[in-house]
Amino acid sequence: MRCLMLFCLLLLSACAPQEVAVVVTPTPSLSGSVTFLFPSAGTIYYSETLTLNGQADGIGNDGFEVRVTHDILGVLATSRVYPLGQAWQVALPVVYDGEPVTVTIQALQPRTGTLYNETVAILSARSYRQEGAYASFFSHSDGDTLGGEQVAVSGTASLLPDTPLFVILVAADGATIYREEAQLIAFNALDEVPFMLEIPLTAYKGNATLRLSILDATTQTEVILDELSVVVGAIAG
Repeated sequence: MRCLMLFCLLLLSACAPQEVAVVVTPTPSLSGSVTFLFPSAGTIYYSETLTLNGQADGIGNDGFEVRVTHDILGVLATSRVYPLGQAWQVALPVVYDGEPVTVTIQALQPRTGTLYNETVAILSARSYRQEGAYASFFSHSDGDTLGGEQVAVSGTASLLPDTPLFVILVAADGATIYREEAQLIAFNALDEVPFMLEIPLTAYKGNATLRLSILDATTQTEVILDELSVVVGAIAG
């Protein structure tokens, strides 16, 4: 009888649910940081080389990996980057001959694949780029009123090499109220890049023209790429 009871206890013990040890794999810690300075929002790459740059801090000897991907096309380019101090820059050859698509550009820890940072840009075949130099405003439209002490003006441009772009505010009588060169960051003149600057407004009030222009390299005459009719200050009566 005692043997039978002992057998039953052993059987119940064997059938009872056993505690299972749960092994938690710690997430690899990510040391350092990577930021993108270029491309900035609105950049369209028409060239066959994607130049990227930025800042990195606390990155070890492994450097970091830059990867360009598309949801359908997959990985389009990748490269290991070893920053010089905090600054880094890399040029990635990309073979693409299709219509404009949005790509994701990531900075990754090379061993674990952990994401440092990411940004987006547009990739396009050169055949989709309009000919010559061009620029346009996207911060303002015809009929807008410019008020306050200064106004932020922004847009995009794709110019010829060594061609400065000027943002000009012209009064109704043709006098120049303000003129400033827009600072464009473009590593290839084919690419379309954004710009932004602030125009201080003077005592002038009334109708005006907001203009984007370049100088013709041969004739040194002004070539207007885009212009808007605007009102400075209170709406003119």
